[in-house]
Amino acid sequence: MAPSDYSIALKQLSTLESFQYVEGNLKDPPFSMPQDKMRSAGIDPDLWYGLGIVGVWSAIDAFGERRTPTRKNSGLRRFKNDVAPGHVAILRELDDLRSLFAHNFAGVADRKSLTDRRRSCLKLGQPNRLSCGYQFNGKEDERIKLALSDLKYYVSQAREILACLNK
Repeated sequence: MAPSDYSIALKQLSTLESFQYVEGNLKDPPFSMPQDKMRSAGIDPDLWYGLGIVGVWSAIDAFGERRTPTRKNSGLRRFKNDVAPGHVAILRELDDLRSLFAHNFAGVADRKSLTDRRRSCLKLGQPNRLSCGYQFNGKEDERIKLALSDLKYYVSQAREILACLNK
């Protein structure tokens, strides 16, 4: 039996969440290198966690597209009636973060992205504490520096959103 779209989306989230084990498996860097295990191994955690957000969004988006392929609404609009109001806010954050990491260089919030009318949470001159706890300062050329805890939070929220959409 082929796996369901729901189980495929959940598997994608589990795969993204497994990144937490990478850091624990890295060796200590030589004394002459920076002592940040991830960076000394050539991994930019800010970029990796941001790309993880792209994956979180894609799991939700792909499931939504397959669930109702004929629905004309795209993006956030197609979900708003099927999830709790708190989840709509999470989806807005994920969409803004996804856009920054998928369409900008390494999650740098430039003027063009911050003034785009489609942005909900990350806007120029508007500081905002995201639900994961990350403080966005609203400044041009600010690099979004998510942590593993932020990615894990959004994976957890995505599981709840998928469960709502799967009803």
